[in-house]
Amino acid sequence: KDIVIDGSAANLYKRGLGTWVQQTSGTTEQLNAVHFVDSNTGWAVGNDAKILKTTDGGSNWSTVIIVSGADLNEVVAINSDTVFFFGTEVWMTTNGGSNYSTSYSTGSQDWNSAYFIDSNTGYVVGSGGAIIKTADGGDSWTVQTLDSATPNHDLNDIHLLGVHFVDSNTGWAVGKYGYIFNTTDGGSSWSIQISGTLERIYDVHFCGDSLLFLSVGILVEISSIWHDTGICNPGDFNF
Repeated sequence: KDIVIDGSAANLYKRGLGTWVQQTSGTTEQLNAVHFVDSNTGWAVGNDAKILKTTDGGSNWSTVIIVSGADLNEVVAINSDTVFFFGTEVWMTTNGGSNYSTSYSTGSQDWNSAYFIDSNTGYVVGSGGAIIKTADGGDSWTVQTLDSATPNHDLNDIHLLGVHFVDSNTGWAVGKYGYIFNTTDGGSSWSIQISGTLERIYDVHFCGDSLLFLSVGILVEISSIWHDTGICNPGDFNF
């Protein structure tokens, strides 16, 4: 949670004592996501199938896998061995990056964001309003169904960009045109909620169970946030 990515370049920054220090990524490709399993071991992914790994807290990064050549949008590390990578397919490694396999593929989807409740149960969201769920650590995936009552937009045009769960049943998915979808039954059904904006909502996160943050960018400053009342320690965040 102390490493961030400059989304417009191949830059990684590590939080120091009141400052951010640029890390050497070893690639010129744009990096899109980063995830750490502990203070030392972390992964970063980006365009042109770049998958980087550090084992010393970000001081050094090495390319450990190059998958199919597709851009990678998201990475979720379950532990130091099992890591999921998301782009046009879902890939995974179970041996810390020595090799990988395809966990899920349709050939027509861009997978943008993922959230795992535990080592077995995870959700992935993507283009065309797609949501998939695994309950067995990626061995199999089931397709979830969104509420089709999306005003003024075809469901296939609603690209989902962020997902987060607060428990095994309750979660939110957000995306294009300001859409928010909520489930209270572990993804069996997803109902639409009104955000009050038509801009893209890039991510959703909870601090405890009281604060919902919906970050909006591009046409609106990324600092524009909606939230309900509550108190949150910034150190609790782990995007």
